[in-house]
Amino acid sequence: PEDGDDDAPPDPDKTPPQRVVPIVQDTKNAALLRLVGGETLAPVTMATVQHALSRGVDLVFQLEQGETLAEPVPERENRRAILAFEATEGGAGVLTRLIGDPAAIARVARTALDLMHYRNLDAAIAAADPALLENTDEASCVLGCYRCLLSYYNQPDHDVIDRTDAAALTVLLRLARSTVVARADDHPDSEDDPWRAAAKRWHLPRPDAASAAFGGALPLIWSTFYVAAGPDAAVQAAQSAADGAGFMLIIVDDPAAPNAPAQLAAALGTTP
Repeated sequence: PEDGDDDAPPDPDKTPPQRVVPIVQDTKNAALLRLVGGETLAPVTMATVQHALSRGVDLVFQLEQGETLAEPVPERENRRAILAFEATEGGAGVLTRLIGDPAAIARVARTALDLMHYRNLDAAIAAADPALLENTDEASCVLGCYRCLLSYYNQPDHDVIDRTDAAALTVLLRLARSTVVARADDHPDSEDDPWRAAAKRWHLPRPDAASAAFGGALPLIWSTFYVAAGPDAAVQAAQSAADGAGFMLIIVDDPAAPNAPAQLAAALGTTP
């Protein structure tokens, strides 16, 4: 190049290169499952339970594989819990149903055991004893196959899935006879709080304990449902933060009203 080229004026017909950093924001329904004693369970047990429950959810709620997925947390090499999430846009709401329906997790676990080529389920579930499980006549796989726990979506875990793992079967059998019960709130409803009293009177799920979420302006928050409610002014002030957090905000101006607003009742899955 000739001297002085670096000082030449830019070509007006060319767009100068610009650095572009793509950023993506997304929200998905998710549920975190922590097993009692999970910190001592072997990776094979945790992986098998993870994928058994994932496949059970697909079958119970009639979903295509891949609509819900599950990942180990905090990481694959240190499995302590299972994070299930709805992978498709919009989601089907099955994780809310899994938590809200007391019998749903039992149906999912039983369906998973049936899928894993076992029979004599009633006796095994009643005793929570994997020794009572029997292989079906169609059971041709040893540790797992594409008709039971293996799939395109869990290929990285294929060598740690074992449908015969006794500890995994024990977990699934216990879940198959379990009932979902909401944990007692450490912050009982106060008669001095008109908003919490209203939620109770309207037969809505118990709202979260008082928190600083959204600047503490919203009196009713259900983080499990990603729903919050309050007076018009409070909703307007919190709208930007709520949009970023994926919350639905609903205006409720009168906690003394005899019935919950229809939109709020619908968002929480109750009948107004």
